[in-house]
Amino acid sequence: MMFVSGETAEPSQETTTLIEEIVRQQVVEMLTRSTALATRRGNRSISTDDLIFLIRHDKAKVSRLRTFLSWKDVRKNVKDSDDKAGADAADFAAGDDPLAGAGVAGPQDMAAKPKNKRDKVGLPWDINSFYSVQAPEREDEEDEEEEEQNYATLQRLATADERTKNMTREEYVFWSDCRQASFTFRKGKRFREWA
Repeated sequence: MMFVSGETAEPSQETTTLIEEIVRQQVVEMLTRSTALATRRGNRSISTDDLIFLIRHDKAKVSRLRTFLSWKDVRKNVKDSDDKAGADAADFAAGDDPLAGAGVAGPQDMAAKPKNKRDKVGLPWDINSFYSVQAPEREDEEDEEEEEQNYATLQRLATADERTKNMTREEYVFWSDCRQASFTFRKGKRFREWA
């Protein structure tokens, strides 16, 4: 992660240890403050709303987190619908239906499938959450937070493009692998142990 953010490919052990300790302290602080917020609300566990509330003044971070959560929900729904589709296909195959496995989906099948669209993550302190009826959203309208996130993303991509212009294939492959380092992808247990 440090290499992609501008550090050398092989930072010193002291630098790595220092950065790791700073990040760990910040994570522990956020979790402590989130736990305090949840306790004030009367909950025993923290929620994503608690974390978002802590970073609410940094619109770009809030937008990135909301986007991450909405895409995570889409992936979960797709996986769930794939699992259900597999179970339904097995049920049809076990029956005496002569058209089983023919691959033709009727209108009822099409209506039963949920649309895997990215939902917008709502916040309890948003004005829209005060009303029981929500106004329909327009498809062509991007909100200010998304525009800020897009601008920040474009800036990061431009910086990354500038850095990688003169790299060889091997250097780029290494840089790309480093760029994918993350706490979120299948490393939840390891992250909890670290924090």
